[in-house]
Amino acid sequence: MPDEVAFFYIIRSLDKGFSDFYHARMVPAISHISAARFWLSCGQRDIPRHFLDSSSSGKECPLSADCLDAARSAFSIEQNEPLHFLVSRQNNRRILEGAVSHSINGELPPRSILGYSAGAKIGIVSPEISFMQMACLLSRIDAIRYGSALCGRFAVPADTGKLPARKPLTNVHDIRKHLEASPRMSGRKQASAVLPYIIENTRSPREIDVALFCHSQLEREALDCLALQSTKASD
Repeated sequence: MPDEVAFFYIIRSLDKGFSDFYHARMVPAISHISAARFWLSCGQRDIPRHFLDSSSSGKECPLSADCLDAARSAFSIEQNEPLHFLVSRQNNRRILEGAVSHSINGELPPRSILGYSAGAKIGIVSPEISFMQMACLLSRIDAIRYGSALCGRFAVPADTGKLPARKPLTNVHDIRKHLEASPRMSGRKQASAVLPYIIENTRSPREIDVALFCHSQLEREALDCLALQSTKASD
């Protein structure tokens, strides 16, 4: 595995330890670790384009093994990987082999779920929601890296060391809007804390790491300067 993309594979160890989230009428949506893997690796042509209404009054589509197989195929999720998905209520959760379900106990903001067609029976949480979900599961630095990757101009396919170019999936402004519209969302506090450090429009993971290193060096130099000034003042 190339060193340049190694840090993206940290999410492969995060297949447990999740909590329940919100309540809203919605189609089941790929979420958490499964959504994060998809968003990191999808190319420009693979990005879902249709926003699915997460507050619709329609009846939620029941989950089944066939539904999950279709989701794996649509969102390129391997059969040997646990599939994480979000449903609207605790009683809509299902025990299905190879799948982990999460429910929600509040309201998702508009434009939170995407699908490949307007009438899709299963969707995927938006990059903004994915960032909030992962912010409470990753370390601070890796949450910044993940957010920067979502705002970057490259994809990280799992089966190659190449970094195909793509347009940013989101940006700091749109993430902030989702944070403001999701006051009860788990991960909001952690996401808000790292949002100022997200770097937009990078073209590789290494560029993100270099920018973070430079930022940390500048912060350290600024603190040293303040400490020196304080020492001189006390003298």
